Amino acid sequence: MKEEKYNTETLAAFKETEDIASGKIKPKTYNNLSAAIKDLENKKPNKKTIAAMQEAEDIASGKIKSKGYDDVDELIEDIIKD
Repeated sequence: MKEEKYNTETLAAFKETEDIASGKIKPKTYNNLSAAIKDLENKKPNKKTIAAMQEAEDIASGKIKSKGYDDVDELIEDIIKD
């Protein structure tokens, strides 16, 4: 029986990354680095990003228990099980 719970915010972020990589979602693109930097300087994180950042801090501090992996095969087995 698994003790670990996976936060839905983190799983949503992984899914979004997968959707971008597969071409299902088109990320915003820039013609030059200056435009990208200017856009980033004026942005604040959305609720999903803030929740994922908080989750990362909670995992790092031990507030949320999480499992680490030294073996990719074990990681993939756990992903498939869920």
